[in-house]
Amino acid sequence: MLTIANSPITREEFDALIDTVATKPEFSERFAIRDCDLSLNHWWAAYVRQSLDEQARNNRLPEYLLTCAKIAKELGVLVPREYILYDHDSSEHLERSQMVFLRKTLIAQRRIGGIIFTQWALRVSYIVGRIVSVFASIATLPDKEYD
Repeated sequence: MLTIANSPITREEFDALIDTVATKPEFSERFAIRDCDLSLNHWWAAYVRQSLDEQARNNRLPEYLLTCAKIAKELGVLVPREYILYDHDSSEHLERSQMVFLRKTLIAQRRIGGIIFTQWALRVSYIVGRIVSVFASIATLPDKEYD
């Protein structure tokens, strides 16, 4: 069990979970890649969230990370280690710290080509990723002036 009395897991514990998935040969070239040039924008992010209450009852973070790795492999996308994001806060308004980083930095600054989400909408992540990818492609088109 990674949590004690509704305490979030430590960074070291989260890194250990990532390593468990990233060291599997079938995912090592796609998920939690180290030493990436993050100035490029073809990378994808992986976002997982599980509240502290849910972790205390049934920690599914390992399963969520494995699902992210499987989706990255299936889509043929690359997820740098730095872009594996985890929130334990509950918020209906998307004001969780890593979600804010995702929205206001990675997406707003066009640093990523897509996002993998887990939990209730695993298949939706594919669609969302494709939509984000299309918008990212459009954003890189040269500007034209229209009369």
